[in-house]
Amino acid sequence: MKICCLLLIFVATLHAQGEAQTWSQKKSIPRWARREFTNHNLERNYTITYQLYPPYFRGDFNGDDRRDAAILVSHKKSGKFGIVIFHEKYPQTMSTQYFILGAGKPFGAGDDIKKITSWSLIPENKVNLILGNKRLPTFRGPIFKVEGKDGIKGLIFWNGKKYEWHNLNK
Repeated sequence: MKICCLLLIFVATLHAQGEAQTWSQKKSIPRWARREFTNHNLERNYTITYQLYPPYFRGDFNGDDRRDAAILVSHKKSGKFGIVIFHEKYPQTMSTQYFILGAGKPFGAGDDIKKITSWSLIPENKVNLILGNKRLPTFRGPIFKVEGKDGIKGLIFWNGKKYEWHNLNK
């Protein structure tokens, strides 16, 4: 009987620690982005994931002088990973514009960024240091540099209308 009680207390403690960690992780994502994730009913098909550090970035990704948020997500049915980017709304608009890159939707070389092992945000004025003599199509704002298994390297950037993938392996 004592062993059962001790085992029950141990399991309950582990469960409580798991919930605390999840809540702490969720709190790290900007409140307005979590709210928009819910407002757009994205939790129906996607889960915010913490497979990379940091699990989100904030910045003016589309060059409109408003702070946007990029969050890692996974598609619930397929298990495929991706990024959802929210453009911060203007006060007079009803909802934010969002884009899902990967997570079961075609983007770049596929529909899953599971092989990505790191991502970073490169300021607009530092992009030439990465590209050298190569040139990107027109872009606005900072860009994401992603690297992964099998030597995958690429850039994600806003072209004025949508997000594009630029392969650095070529």
